[in-house]
Amino acid sequence: MTTATLPIKGLALVGVGAFLAASSATMSLYMAPQLVKTPLDVDSATVATGTATLLDTEALVQGVSKVDRDVPIRVLQQVTVEEPSDSNKITMQSAVLLQRDDRPGERGTVNATVDRFTADRRTAMPMDDPIGSIQKYDDQPADEVTHDGLSLKFPFDVEKRSYPYFDTTTRRSQDVQFDGETNINGLDVYRFVQDIAPFDTGGKLSLPASYWGIDGDEEILMHRFYKARRELLVEPTTGAIVFGKQAVHQYYGRTANDPSAVTIVEMSPELDAATVDEQVQRAVESKRLIDWAETYGPVLLGLAGLSAFALGVGVCCRPRPPGPEFAEF
Repeated sequence: MTTATLPIKGLALVGVGAFLAASSATMSLYMAPQLVKTPLDVDSATVATGTATLLDTEALVQGVSKVDRDVPIRVLQQVTVEEPSDSNKITMQSAVLLQRDDRPGERGTVNATVDRFTADRRTAMPMDDPIGSIQKYDDQPADEVTHDGLSLKFPFDVEKRSYPYFDTTTRRSQDVQFDGETNINGLDVYRFVQDIAPFDTGGKLSLPASYWGIDGDEEILMHRFYKARRELLVEPTTGAIVFGKQAVHQYYGRTANDPSAVTIVEMSPELDAATVDEQVQRAVESKRLIDWAETYGPVLLGLAGLSAFALGVGVCCRPRPPGPEFAEF
């Protein structure tokens, strides 16, 4: 290597170091924020299973109050992204179908709900424009419903605190409480729990006392009540819900604590193993991308840039040997 090439190689190393340092800053300031957003290609199907106690609506129509127990059930949920959605907001639609597996076709459908809302892609909090909606019947239009809490997802970088979480039955939010840390399929997660006290949904049904299993022939007006306990396991970096189960009880009663209450549905379905595996894997992949964009990538590029820069400066500042001496004639 000639002495003339040393400064050139040194300057080249300095340039490489500056480029790597700039790349580190670019990854941290530009690439990472693009990843810390709910993706616009969400299209997931989940399955929850269990057994339930169900009011037999077919028997009720015929004048018989009959409650079936230990009915195998399946809760199917399809979540998709709809319009309007852009770089800042996302509109999500959740279609949920509750089926009893002991009856074929439409006879097995217990209820179905389509929930739609628009949220901030970073915070996961709902937006007022457009207003969300909930549809419960195919032959009726959806009701406009303002969503005021989280739904389907938590914000990125979840904290160990309570969050408002929206319930589609009560159509309002209630705090879901942080309840510790745990692990599922090797993934560290936060556990959140929400308890909803008996709530009058506004539904009413007046039938003769005998229909309700009560002595007498007078008409008795029953109110429809709902209570629930929701448990969610959340990956804290991405805010992804990787596991969930709900203990739900809906019943007819004259009061919330009516001893003669008649169960409409009582169940505790939870996501099946295949769904949990898929949710965990998706969260792991998203977490890895965010960790590389926010931490590992910038740090490695920054260290490589500093090393190249320091080496280049060292080469440029290295003393050069004296040139050849020429004899005088």
